[in-house]
Amino acid sequence: MLAASAPPVIATWFHIVCGVWLVVAPFALQYRAVSRAVVDDVAVGIVVLSAIEPHGLLRAPIGAA
Repeated sequence: MLAASAPPVIATWFHIVCGVWLVVAPFALQYRAVSRAVVDDVAVGIVVLSAIEPHGLLRAPIGAA
C-alpha cells in the first residue's frame, strides 16, 4: 500500500529529466524549422512537468525515522 501512495524519488527525477528534455530537444537538436514538432514537444514536456508530484522529491527515504 505504501508504494502505491507516492512514486519512488528516482522515478520523480526521471520524469523531470524527460520533461525538460522534451522542452529543450527542438532547440538542442535544431529542428525548430518543423514548427508542429516543436509545439508538440514543448506542449508534452510541459504536461509531463506539470504532472510531477512535488512532495515526491522532498519525502524521506523509506526506513528513515
